[in-house]
Amino acid sequence: MQIPPEFEAVLSSNTEAKTLFDRLPPSHRSEYINWISEGKREDTRKSRAAKAIEMLLDSK
Repeated sequence: MQIPPEFEAVLSSNTEAKTLFDRLPPSHRSEYINWISEGKREDTRKSRAAKAIEMLLDSK
């Protein structure tokens, strides 16, 4: 499954979040990716990507 560019950009700037995301089971990674990708507008996808980073960092 391909990571949306909006999420990839945010992940690449936060190595801790990237590590946490990479450690997730494939099904959980898919949930994040689908949730972000389902946003119709770019602003929505960017907002969801930022929220996903917060959620990843809060889950450690």
